[in-house]
Amino acid sequence: MNNTNFKSRALKSLFVIFPLFLFIFAHYTMDTAETNLLPTGFFNGEAPYYMANARQYVDHGFGNLFYGNPFSYLQEGQRVYFQFQTYILAILIKLLPLSINSIWLMFGVIFSFLFMYQTTRVLDLLGVNKKNMLLMLFLFAWGGGVHGILGFLSEFFSTFNFIESIKALEKFEIADGWWMQSVGRNFLMPNYIYYHFLVMSGLLFIIKRMNKSLIGLCFILSFSHPFVGAQFIFSVVVWTIFERYYLSSRDTKVFSTIAFIIVLAVHVLYYFKFLTISSEHVAQEAQWSVTYESLYKNWAMRAINFIPSYILAFGLFFYQIRSPEKFLRFFKNHTNRFLAIFGVINFVLANHEFAMKPIQPIHFTHGMVWFPFVLLGRQTLIDILNSIKSRNILASLGLVSFIALFISDNLLWMAKRGYQSHIGQSQTELPLTRNHKSAIDFINKNLGDNNLFFVQDLVLGFHLTVYTSNRVFASHNIITPHSQKRKSMQNLLFEKGIVPSEVKESKVYILKSDPQKGVNIGESIYKSEKYELFEYKK
Repeated sequence: MNNTNFKSRALKSLFVIFPLFLFIFAHYTMDTAETNLLPTGFFNGEAPYYMANARQYVDHGFGNLFYGNPFSYLQEGQRVYFQFQTYILAILIKLLPLSINSIWLMFGVIFSFLFMYQTTRVLDLLGVNKKNMLLMLFLFAWGGGVHGILGFLSEFFSTFNFIESIKALEKFEIADGWWMQSVGRNFLMPNYIYYHFLVMSGLLFIIKRMNKSLIGLCFILSFSHPFVGAQFIFSVVVWTIFERYYLSSRDTKVFSTIAFIIVLAVHVLYYFKFLTISSEHVAQEAQWSVTYESLYKNWAMRAINFIPSYILAFGLFFYQIRSPEKFLRFFKNHTNRFLAIFGVINFVLANHEFAMKPIQPIHFTHGMVWFPFVLLGRQTLIDILNSIKSRNILASLGLVSFIALFISDNLLWMAKRGYQSHIGQSQTELPLTRNHKSAIDFINKNLGDNNLFFVQDLVLGFHLTVYTSNRVFASHNIITPHSQKRKSMQNLLFEKGIVPSEVKESKVYILKSDPQKGVNIGESIYKSEKYELFEYKK
């Protein structure tokens, strides 16, 4: 690769992820004095959990390749988990003189850039010329569906209230759009853009028929994420079998097919068999299980949710194969065959509740349904752009209108979420207040590591697992093993001073947000306007 190509691709990649930098800027320029909140770099409540995982290596040592649940109250957690990105983040925490937050954001920015860089290579190999490359990259990164427009119009023509219509942009989305049906929003979640980077790299290996590299990548992806790993590896297995045994392709070797099947088997055995040796993981799985009663509240999509998400992407693809001749010519290309298999499998997995007991079907989305179909419809998209590129004012307006429609979902969503984060009114961020920070600083400065805390404020309890080297008896609703039981036992301590019999430590710390209520046991060692910390020795 020559230096000119590298610079050109790098500059294009940085330009495309510029909205991410704007979001980060908005987040870190909030008025902390007015909001009493501190910027964290964690843009939703799920994000701190991943850094709590990485801390497990730093706090308990790198001697074991596996790490334990950060929400375990055990002195030595059941170390059964391994993910490549968690290990990388742990090494960065250990080596770099940066805060947890900075490392998380740095990881996200790096893999956002790498993902877009790989995308430029893929689009180049798929025939996108230099004239269209930058615009195609931008549309791929920030394109989406019609949720924003549909939600706005639905509300506006019902209430004729502009402000309420703005609030209704995600009216037909699940979880306010945080399940990220297309690519762009994944830039806010460093771990997910890392998965996208791996998938895009895998696609690059498929295009170039680099089977050995693809086998290695599938192994890495398997031990990076259970859902993305399953859908990509399974797609590769189906594709290789189709190529080898139906099309009799000489480019697909028997060795490669067997290797992919072995990786898939390892994936299934690790997540469905090996992890069950941990009693805490089994308890977690019971809490994660989805019932049909709660399914469509957060874990699956109805047609009203996915049609607005995919209508543009599907439209581009189906127009591409609109006649039998075009269909046959289009699928002569092995990359197109893989993308079609990958897209269909992802869509089926994201809606598998119709065929089997659901396992969080919406986890198979995060843009993984959208982006194969957009790549399949790339020539249609290029033809649309070329047909309305002109010096003619009407044609120029047509181009701008089309681009605005195509990116409206993600850029409207990013603008709204960025503004909410800037004014300290994010719907999904885990708030870090000055009182939280004061308590955390005292604990880090004055107490040792691996202590057990009982924390009345569950948000502060979550923060302790991220920003300190200590354990919390009960905090996270879903990831804390036996969550409801542990919360009940913790409340009994606050109300009646009864330490759970499961606790073997001779010394524990009790952090109360309302010490005037219930029974206080132990010696008070810290007090602020909001919290009081007691040291209790048996």
